[in-house]
Amino acid sequence: MGWIKNARNGKKICVECEVADTPLARSIGLMFARKPKCILFKFDAEGVYPIHSFFVNFPFDAVYLDAQMRAVEIFESIEPFTPLVVPRKNAAYLLEMPQRSAKKLGLVERDAVRIYAGSAKKGGSNGRKNSAGGKKGRRVAKLGQVRRGSMRTCAKI
Repeated sequence: MGWIKNARNGKKICVECEVADTPLARSIGLMFARKPKCILFKFDAEGVYPIHSFFVNFPFDAVYLDAQMRAVEIFESIEPFTPLVVPRKNAAYLLEMPQRSAKKLGLVERDAVRIYAGSAKKGGSNGRKNSAGGKKGRRVAKLGQVRRGSMRTCAKI
């Protein structure tokens, strides 16, 4: 389990986050998921990437991020089977999160988002290793260096 943190205000939420960095993984996204989860979409180039929520059975938040992981556009509570959500700004990443996650993080446009692997407990690491082999609480590897492949959890990057 890892966490997502708003760098501006320090608020964080504990969540397992998958990375979708292939065309197949990006095209599936949250479709057919049984419960809400977090997915970070890594696009090949900055651009405008519309989404839909066909075959998604729960509302969710979508946060578009630039190459520096700053929020450029936030869509809260996208309802199931919404035909099209079109951002107005270019993005390098898209973070889909359970409903109300953006509000819990206090996210506003231009806020930097950080994604960490391991424990979010106050006081930092207890010395145990996470599944990536690093100490708990370690920031996930720079996303531009993520290995290509299908969806996997951020904690395993």
